[in-house]
Amino acid sequence: MVYDPHRDSGSLQFSGNAVILHIGETLAPGKDGERTGSAITIPPGKFLFFLTKEVIHLPLDVDASLFMNPKVSNLGLLFFTLGHIAPGFHGNLTATLLNVTDRPIILDLESAAQGPLYLVCSRLEKAMPPHPKYHRDPQLDLDIAQKNLAFNLSPAFAFTKSTFVTRTELFFWVGVLLVFVTTAITIVASLLAGR
Repeated sequence: MVYDPHRDSGSLQFSGNAVILHIGETLAPGKDGERTGSAITIPPGKFLFFLTKEVIHLPLDVDASLFMNPKVSNLGLLFFTLGHIAPGFHGNLTATLLNVTDRPIILDLESAAQGPLYLVCSRLEKAMPPHPKYHRDPQLDLDIAQKNLAFNLSPAFAFTKSTFVTRTELFFWVGVLLVFVTTAITIVASLLAGR
């Protein structure tokens, strides 16, 4: 499926003025994540890196922005992708989602309501000159996307732990830190006053 804003897009799904984009090829979301049939499971605290099922072909006088579908973000997924698509881009878009909950999230890959991304295009006043590398080589598979992007499959990120810090634990440790700092300031002040 190819989206070109200058041509008929009868087979695409829209939400208002946005094209709904779906998950295509994926990079495994971890040992507990799995893709079964038309669904994918994103484990708690894990990232999902994917290409859109749709191929985008923007003319040099059109740029676009990506936004996360609120129905999907309300499940507990965080969108870790810069949302600008340059004029003249041709290929599958890349995106990364993070499950910030303490439970697995299952996405139906064929549901229009769970298409994770919205694409909104806008016309430029003047066409941009083509980029020598990116406009010559379209990004049409995961191997090319991985070469174009720098990303880490095992980031040192707070949400990647199997146990999440609760609000009670956070308040406890902030309290301990405040007591420690207050005690240290009191000791230093009394030492300085005793001179």
